[in-house]
Formats: sequence, structure tokens, C-alpha cells
Amino acid sequence: MGIINGWPGRIWIDQILNLEVPHNYYVLEFFRLLTHLGSPMTFVALSLVGVIVLWLMRRYIYAIYLLIVVLSSWTINDLLKIYFVRARPPGEALTIATGYSFPSGHAMVAIAFYGFLAYLAFTQGGKRGKLAAGGLAFLIFLIGLSRVYLNVHYPSDVLGGWLLGFLILLISLYSMKRMTRSFY
Repeated sequence: MGIINGWPGRIWIDQILNLEVPHNYYVLEFFRLLTHLGSPMTFVALSLVGVIVLWLMRRYIYAIYLLIVVLSSWTINDLLKIYFVRARPPGEALTIATGYSFPSGHAMVAIAFYGFLAYLAFTQGGKRGKLAAGGLAFLIFLIGLSRVYLNVHYPSDVLGGWLLGFLILLISLYSMKRMTRSFY
């Protein structure tokens, strides 16, 4: 049983960020594509590719922490959804969404996973890496926006997911830096 069973759908931030906009076919398909970039299947596939690539590059700590970031954000998200028991927004969902609403798993895992990749690109990739990091940050924003546009999350679900995912990312990066200092 969640602490806020029957949590009212809209809170003040949701009322301020009301995104009721008319739906255009191409815009709808664009946001559906973006939301798939934040789906569990995408994270599984990209995580496996990322770990293999990092391992082959002999960046073992990065490979291990990529897994830690994804698995911890995913697990914590599942536990928080059970704890808060917040229903999804009323009305027609424009994509498939199951389970509870808060916090947004797409937003939370996206900022943890793509944020970790952005960190690696920014710190290891020179000018192109910095550009890639900026692109990944924009992708994180668009994935969160897609969840609200597709009416499967309130804005507060996405904001909560971003904040919690960012916290997991920061803790993981801090831990990784301490770990690399003790090994090298």
C-alpha cells in the first residue's frame, strides 16, 4: 500500500505546466519515437552494447558503472512506484504505459543512462564529445516531454524522475571517481 494511495492527479506544478495541445500525426509519431528511446527494451539493448564497447576498450570501471547506473535507477524507480501508487493521468494515453505514474521511469532511467554517456562523452571525447553530451542532454529533455505529450505522465512525474535519476547519476559518478582513485 502506498503512502499516498489515491494521490490527487494534478498538483500545482502540473497545473502550471499544463501541456494540452492539439495532436498532429507527425508530431505524435515524433514523440512516440522519442518515448521508445526511453523504453526498457532500448535501455537493455543500449546498455549491453555500451558495456561490450567499454569492455573491449578496456574501460572496465566505466562498463561496470554503466550497469550500476541503469540497474539502480530502474530498481529504485520500481520501488518508488509501489510506494507512491499514483495513477496515470485521465484521458486517452497516446502510447502504451503500464503500472503507476510517479516517478516517470522513462525520465529517471534516461537521465541516469544518457547522463552517464554524456559524462563520458564530455570528459573523454574532446570537442565532439562535448557536442554529443549536449545532444544527449537535449534527448533526455525530449524523452521527458514526450511522456507528458503522450498523456502517460503528469509533468511532476517527469520532474521527479529527472531529479531522482540525476541524484543516482551524481552518486554513481562520485563513487566511480573514488573507486578509480583507489585503483590507480
